[in-house]
Amino acid sequence: MPRRGSTRAHSAAPDADVHWRFDDERDRFHDDTTATLAAWTQAVRRDDTPDSAVQALTWHHLDTAGCAVGALYAAPVKATLELAAETATERGASALTVDSLVSPELAVYANTAAVRYLDFNDNYFRMGGGHTSDIIPACWAAAELVGADSARLIEGMYVGYETHMALADQVNLRDRGWDYPAFISVAATTAVSKILGLTPDQTAHAIAMTDTSATTPLGVTRVGSLGNWKALASSHACAAGFTAARLAQRGVTGPSRTIEAHRGMWALVTGEFSMDRLGKPKDGYGGPERSAYKLHVSDFTTQIIGQEFIGLHREGLTPGDIESVHIRVPWVAWSECGGGQNDHDQKWDPQTRETADHSIPHVASVALLDGFVQTSSYTDDRFLDPALRPIMAKISVEADEEITEQWVEKPTNVLSVKLRNGQTREIRTDYPRGHHLNPPSKDDLLGKFHHQCHGVVPESRLDHLLDVLVTLDAQADLAPFFTDLRGIRTKLG
Repeated sequence: MPRRGSTRAHSAAPDADVHWRFDDERDRFHDDTTATLAAWTQAVRRDDTPDSAVQALTWHHLDTAGCAVGALYAAPVKATLELAAETATERGASALTVDSLVSPELAVYANTAAVRYLDFNDNYFRMGGGHTSDIIPACWAAAELVGADSARLIEGMYVGYETHMALADQVNLRDRGWDYPAFISVAATTAVSKILGLTPDQTAHAIAMTDTSATTPLGVTRVGSLGNWKALASSHACAAGFTAARLAQRGVTGPSRTIEAHRGMWALVTGEFSMDRLGKPKDGYGGPERSAYKLHVSDFTTQIIGQEFIGLHREGLTPGDIESVHIRVPWVAWSECGGGQNDHDQKWDPQTRETADHSIPHVASVALLDGFVQTSSYTDDRFLDPALRPIMAKISVEADEEITEQWVEKPTNVLSVKLRNGQTREIRTDYPRGHHLNPPSKDDLLGKFHHQCHGVVPESRLDHLLDVLVTLDAQADLAPFFTDLRGIRTKLG
């Protein structure tokens, strides 16, 4: 039977009854912020985790697996899997499509690359937000190494989601010039530390090692013409966090006071933040519930664009009916996908797949012309298609000051579509389908999963994989799931 958690609003929030007290020597070594995070990480228990969080994690886990399967065709993903396959070992972890167990670190690297490559996995749309489910492959490897059941896997994912979101709610990484894997690496470290069963002291050392080795991913990763590294930056971050936890488990110590000290994270990367709200809901929603799903293959800031232009396509509107389109978006959408980083030319004439999925005009054009934004929207023939350029040229994008003031809570887009017949259509949308305030249905998520797996996973294996995924909380043995991951394909290519 599925395990049932309590209906408490939060799990083991950091307060006096769970806060880990260092002895005098260690109290001088670790700072309070690190100690709080380490203490909370090891205090989390499945039985105290809200049912709503477990349900959300189950669906995020299913969605993540589907995103990984859908990206197995991609050359950068194949490259990471080929590297992983070279490290075959009797004691390791599972990498997608690779028959043998491999180096756990490279399993994390390759599986995370698959999860991230399509830019289709979940998104926490906040100041320091990003794709929290990037951490899930690190949780897989840790769970496989220790033979964990689903309860421990869920504990690890819960810790990772709450860690990432506590940081993302407070620090605007983009404005500071950093990329979001700075926080994903810390979240992966705490998640893995939980699953491996580290002590609070070991967890603190793992966090310290990650703080000083993986918290400087440059924001230039997402500027201008984008390369494959956009999808692999999280692989690097999660593998680093995974390794830090494994080293700490073996007694390796990290630097001292890495968050609060002179030349530490606060001073050089983030400014001050607190971990006092770990596990506590925000506006009634816990961390896993607040992470949004994507229903279109594109950056989260373009989900409304894809959604509304698909709607226009379904109404029968054609590019020939349109004279011009003006789109008002939050500053972050303009900056990331609307030419706001002195990269207008690249966004209106994308030359790489990674640039195209971060291009408002590309997403709008293919949605209007094709009626969907999916993997096929980013083949070379599609994003380089000269027929798209005249449509894209009709589109202008503006960072709207009023929308920007409230984008964190309400990521509004306003589309003004001027038609050749003299009419103007104005469409205002506050939340894309998939946002927790406009949530997807189970049919939406299952349809997305089946679409990603179609033609890749044989129906007989898919039925088993799906059954394991939707009943995750009831799984006492995760070995069949890992067998499914290895057996999705028997060959790379």
